Amino acid sequence: MEQQKTDEQLKKLKNKKIFWFSFWGIIIAGITVYAILVSIATTNIENLPKAQKEVVIKNLIIKLQTQAPQVFQILAQLDIQTKKQIDDIIQEKINKVYAPVYDNIDKFVEFHYSLKGDYSELFVALTGKIEKLIQSKLFKPANFDKNLQKALNEINSNVIQLVTKNYKQMENKLQKQLNLSQNEVTYLLNNILQYSIKDAIGRYQKYNYNSFRFISTSAGAGLGATLLAKSLAKKISTKLLTKAGAKVATKTAAGAGGATIGAETGFAFGGPIGAAIGGLVGGTIAWFASDEIIIQVDKYINSKQFKKEIIKMIDKQKENTIKVLETIYIQNLQKLHNSLNKTITELKNKPVKDLIKE
Repeated sequence: MEQQKTDEQLKKLKNKKIFWFSFWGIIIAGITVYAILVSIATTNIENLPKAQKEVVIKNLIIKLQTQAPQVFQILAQLDIQTKKQIDDIIQEKINKVYAPVYDNIDKFVEFHYSLKGDYSELFVALTGKIEKLIQSKLFKPANFDKNLQKALNEINSNVIQLVTKNYKQMENKLQKQLNLSQNEVTYLLNNILQYSIKDAIGRYQKYNYNSFRFISTSAGAGLGATLLAKSLAKKISTKLLTKAGAKVATKTAAGAGGATIGAETGFAFGGPIGAAIGGLVGGTIAWFASDEIIIQVDKYINSKQFKKEIIKMIDKQKENTIKVLETIYIQNLQKLHNSLNKTITELKNKPVKDLIKE
């Protein structure tokens, strides 16, 4: 009886030892696994032993393959978001550059339909410098070229900041979606997908004011005031020719009449010499008076339409400027995203063992 009791006690003691041994074994194993996971999470994956590194890479690829649709969705949403934000940046900066030009239109129209403006435009048209006159009246007071240069630099800087921010957002979304550590998601993007932050912003760091001007000129859409001044110069030159034809007929009659009246007036006061001087003065007054009449009639009939045409030209040039910039930035962004999508598709369709060998 006592022997049986002793055996039961020994059995209980043995079971107790087994229990505690198993308990502490599980705890130690858990701590060990946890330590390994922490080590992987906090150690640069490149520095891990080869076998351990292969395990990590294999797990990353499996996660990417099994959740490829969700990854594609994350990238597509960010693509749409980034394009919209880039477009907003360009629109805001370029609209600000062109705003002072629109403010100068009324002053330019008044100058165009004035005696001084008429003769100034006629003179520079004959000397081939009408474009410079237009720039000095419409664009120079608006600091157009200087403001455009500043805007292009700001656009480039803002886009780089935006792409950097959205890259970090993509990193966070992928980390959450695939349940990865910071080191793992960094390795996934930089080493497996070959898509680093340097890749994301590298294409934009080469741009500056001069490169934009070269690209836009090559594409047939200049960004500065020169191209718009040329278009406007052609329109004004055409108008000058039209007005010149009208002036010839008017001046022939008005000049002769003015000279006759002036001569008669001059003769009454100074005889033959007074008649000669009076004829010259009268003819000159009549000459300029007829010009003023033609200008004012032209202004009354055409000034509103002329203003609309100038606004239309500026609108078109502004749209071209925005289009050139959007093409440059959006195409670069699209190339990067297409390359990333292609890499993910290739990884998705390859056996993991083949990818590990590579």
